[in-house]
Amino acid sequence: MSQQPPDQPNDPFAAPHQYGATAPDGATPQSAPLQAGPPQQAGAHQQARGPYGAPTGSAGSASSRNTAGRLALVFGLVCAGISTLAQLVWSFGPTSMYGTAFYDVFLIGYDIVVTITSLAACILGLIGLRRSNLPQRAAAIGLGLGLATFGPMVIYLFGRLVQSVFHLHY
Repeated sequence: MSQQPPDQPNDPFAAPHQYGATAPDGATPQSAPLQAGPPQQAGAHQQARGPYGAPTGSAGSASSRNTAGRLALVFGLVCAGISTLAQLVWSFGPTSMYGTAFYDVFLIGYDIVVTITSLAACILGLIGLRRSNLPQRAAAIGLGLGLATFGPMVIYLFGRLVQSVFHLHY
């Protein structure tokens, strides 16, 4: 019979051992799993690591918040709410309101507020998506809401510009 040499401690092809079991040569196997990355010095703060070495944090910790993404979501929701409110006013408002100074002020205020909030949602959403180590759902939703409002708003403002330049009246 041939006798196999005992497994080397750092041999990647060695037979797996159960924790707490006795090795063939009488020594106990390592009881701690190996960690990827550079070795930590004694007394150094070790951060918990998730799968593939990504740092994990509790949901409420400041390190796991994507502030730009959350702001993008807030701006996107504000923009969607203002657009919905404006559509309700245009649909159900009295027709005698059209052409008045109040209506013109309402349109100018709507144009300015929606353009600024949708642009802010787009910019903050892009910033939030660039932070790959933080949650990105809120940033993606905020970017989507911002783009859904900013695109039509640009077309609308371009149409008003063309109308004012060429004095088109319908």
